[in-house]
Amino acid sequence: ADLLLGQAPEDNRSVPARLGEVDAFISHSWADAGAEKYEVLREWAGGFEAEHGRPPLLWLDRCCIRQDAVAASLLQLPIYLSGCRSLLVLHGPTYCSRLWCVLEIFIFVAMGGAPGQVEVLPLRGLGGGRAQCGLGGGLARFRLSEASCSLPSDRTRMLAVIECSFGDEVPFNQMVQTLLRRKIGAASGSSAV
Repeated sequence: ADLLLGQAPEDNRSVPARLGEVDAFISHSWADAGAEKYEVLREWAGGFEAEHGRPPLLWLDRCCIRQDAVAASLLQLPIYLSGCRSLLVLHGPTYCSRLWCVLEIFIFVAMGGAPGQVEVLPLRGLGGGRAQCGLGGGLARFRLSEASCSLPSDRTRMLAVIECSFGDEVPFNQMVQTLLRRKIGAASGSSAV
């Protein structure tokens, strides 16, 4: 709870894991409300435990990468994502505008993640409703030039990776707007739109 609420944890509960052992990679925007993310994740974890007879093993950025070495962790992101059985999207109002979030979805899909391995959990928002933009609709409007990061240095590094892979933002935007929207929309059903 402390991690999603933005507080320092009392103790580090991270443990080493083998590739394929982690049940879900948690993809979330740090700008969305921590309390809402915690509640949705707590409910999901309860259902997982009821179904599997054990709590889920999760990959959460704040626990699993050194926050003072984010640049080095960017290079390892494909390994982290491919080592998880599923991608769990905590979808709130800012999710589709955050470059880290879109990059996590892209890498998961590019590394062979199937639509059935993506689960979208909409945050309820203060009014008890769903997030302001559906994931599919948010990705359909995605523009790399408008995507943000908390740290300008993160954005610079990620743009360099995208430029090396795609040449410029036009093909990256097209890929996000078509391939990912289609795959994520299939995975999340009605909650994606």
